[in-house]
Amino acid sequence: MVCNFTICLTGFTILVCSIIVSPIKALAIDDSLRREYYGINTGSLETTIREKSETEKKPGISTKNLHTISDPDSIIDTLTGMEFILIKGGCFEMGDSFSNEVNHVDYTTILSIADEKNSAKPVHLVCIDDFYIGKYEVTQGIWETIMADNPSFFSTGFHTGSDYPVENVNWYDIQKFLTELNEKTGMNYRLPTEAEWEYAARSGGKEERFAGFSKKNDLYLYANFCDVNCKTLFNTEDQEDNYEMISPVGSFKPNGLGIYDMSGNVWELCSDWYAPNYYEYSPLNNPQGPTDGLYRVFRGGSWGSQPRDLTTFFRYYHSPDSRDGYKGFRLAFTP
Repeated sequence: MVCNFTICLTGFTILVCSIIVSPIKALAIDDSLRREYYGINTGSLETTIREKSETEKKPGISTKNLHTISDPDSIIDTLTGMEFILIKGGCFEMGDSFSNEVNHVDYTTILSIADEKNSAKPVHLVCIDDFYIGKYEVTQGIWETIMADNPSFFSTGFHTGSDYPVENVNWYDIQKFLTELNEKTGMNYRLPTEAEWEYAARSGGKEERFAGFSKKNDLYLYANFCDVNCKTLFNTEDQEDNYEMISPVGSFKPNGLGIYDMSGNVWELCSDWYAPNYYEYSPLNNPQGPTDGLYRVFRGGSWGSQPRDLTTFFRYYHSPDSRDGYKGFRLAFTP
């Protein structure tokens, strides 16, 4: 069955932003020039208006396995049941904009693997085109539908089920999955870029420390993380999310765009290579990350993570062949 859908653009995207001034090192394009060129108020960066001309629209994608649901900004893949949410494009200040606050913990300086600088700085202006992102992390059931196997560490025992996120997959495994998925659906699914991921996690680029909220004491409402039940040395003893380990997708409150688990449950792989200084030369429009590297970017933290890993700006990285029970992914596609 062929099901068509139409996306209506209003002609303008309006984004209200606020910034905290932070040191900016040498950039390929100075942010002040970027703001002046794009008509942004350089004094307060209160309002950004980006005109969406007809020339910016991209060719349509195959819709043979898609259908719309009651929400006009949501689409379901009929083969897998995956639901996607339309993220309206806009501009935002990407990076750790909280570091100038009193009593702020610099979450990005004490990494799980060696890194001598805060890689979430400098805060820099980024503009993102419209895209769709998965409402949930890719589940074990979806992986089995496409690949006819289940590589997950939590595929047997108490913490298992088709609605749990697939994990214990690496970059190469996911590329094979995407090849199979796109062949079977006629779509062009992909991993989100790091910039797309942060923009979506922050409910469309809002000033949110975590995905959908900013108060650390609210973590247990939104995220599966290393709470009092977690059997590690750095568990958070004053919060309980009711899960000792991994949880089914969508078990907690979503962010402001209706996306679940962007803080916690499993680390989510992005399409970008990792470079600690990438924010110093990242382009303004739709950054794709470095052209090469040794590590891939992960975002969002996991069921075994402490709060600093779950922030919307924290950048984690690992070898593309790394796989374990903490790492999974969600998908995106371009309209």
